[in-house]
Amino acid sequence: MGRALRNVALSALLGVLIVSVLRGRPWLLGWAALILVLARSTLARRPRSARVAYRLTPCLAIAAALGLALQALGVAVHGDLGRSAGFLPHANTAAATTVALWTLLAVCSAMMPSRGGRWWTIGRGLLVFGSCLSGLLLLAAGSRSLMFGLLFGIVVAAAARKPRTLGWRAWLPVGAAVATLGVGLLVSARLRPDVDSVLGSFERGPIFMAALEIAALSPWTGLGDGAWTRWAPSVEPSLPLAAAVHTHSVPLEALVGGGAIGLAALLVLLVLGARSLLARRAGDGALAGSALIVGVVALAVQGLVDLAVLYPGVYAPLALAMASWDVLSDVRPEARKERGHGEQGVERGSSGAVSR
Repeated sequence: MGRALRNVALSALLGVLIVSVLRGRPWLLGWAALILVLARSTLARRPRSARVAYRLTPCLAIAAALGLALQALGVAVHGDLGRSAGFLPHANTAAATTVALWTLLAVCSAMMPSRGGRWWTIGRGLLVFGSCLSGLLLLAAGSRSLMFGLLFGIVVAAAARKPRTLGWRAWLPVGAAVATLGVGLLVSARLRPDVDSVLGSFERGPIFMAALEIAALSPWTGLGDGAWTRWAPSVEPSLPLAAAVHTHSVPLEALVGGGAIGLAALLVLLVLGARSLLARRAGDGALAGSALIVGVVALAVQGLVDLAVLYPGVYAPLALAMASWDVLSDVRPEARKERGHGEQGVERGSSGAVSR
């Protein structure tokens, strides 16, 4: 059933993309989703993919930690706590980039060789360093939607765990993370300079209504890229277009660009991917799966009111984290031994995964 739904969604998405090209207004979001799904189908459960991913895991973890350190440098240079964007164009983008980099770091650190090895120690050290730095960066950015998303992601990840892993000790880190995020929400509300202006932001309601009016111009297959820029000034001239530079919602952006068919196809693919992630996470009980759930849910929640996830600095680390987990989660735990024996172990584990 799941494969049939995926094939129908991919066919519908391809049809929308063909229509958008014929109209001369290509829809990049749709093309990106199509390519990612096809790449996943091609690379997953392949022994060669597992070997490559295993070798790249330490490099990706180090790169993610360096990215977080660079963001911290940006906050130190531009120290406007509460809405600090650092070197990035907007605070919401900075917060989303932080979560995406942390997700990549957590997944890659958890996928390093098993306990006691040199790389295991390095990975755990990087994860502790990156987690502390990420907390400070999120506080500096003050993105409340992302903090709410992290809280919801933690709840979802905890609910996906096996019942036998839900002892009181297993709940300690969950409780600590929830308490920390709750305090962070309160502190960020006090730090944000715009907290007294429409709950800390310009009103999104008129923007959403304008996006729906634009989508009604081509309700089934959408208007392709750039529709907001072309039509918003005429549909709603009173909008403050200097602030409302886009639809501020990924679902609305998909509806405007790809119509109802394109949005439905993307939602089907998203639901199927989420179901697979939750099912496999419940089966393996690994830190990597939990971190990926938290990161994906947090960015999805923020995506309801912002487009930060569509920036390359956000979706690239997230895509790498998802690809690494997708490939390496099929490797048997005993295969992730010391670095010197890693390649042979991964080959054995991957071959077993393919034969299943």
